Amino acid sequence: MKRKEEIKKLNDKHKEEYADDANLTLHEERMDIDKDRVKTGELSLHKDVIEEHKSVEVPVSHEEVIIERRALNEHCDTPIGEEETYHIPTSRDEIDVDKHTMVTGQVEAHKVSEEGSRTVDQTLEREEADVYAKGNPHAKKKEYRH
Repeated sequence: MKRKEEIKKLNDKHKEEYADDANLTLHEERMDIDKDRVKTGELSLHKDVIEEHKSVEVPVSHEEVIIERRALNEHCDTPIGEEETYHIPTSRDEIDVDKHTMVTGQVEAHKVSEEGSRTVDQTLEREEADVYAKGNPHAKKKEYRH
């Protein structure tokens, strides 16, 4: 019923023409869909230098000279007055610390494209042909499809 009212309003607005042949061109809207690449954000990959105090126990050694005196009561033919000197070197472990750099890991970042779909809703218009008969004209209907 509503469609007939719309057509009646259109007929009231348009001039009617009479002809032996008529050709009515029908139109419809179709969606033209394009995509644009837009920046959605940014990821930064950064490294910081962190200082960390480390304590490591290192075993070390040193030499000591032990001096022992013994009481002797023996006869000897060596005269007194000859000096004797003995040198006994001692040593110890000294800690020498150097640092070197090691690769401990790697962080990798790369982009991948994730595919999906979104629904686009749009109201489209199209024209339809309506045929109205007055009286009893002889008409045949043929459908052509492409």
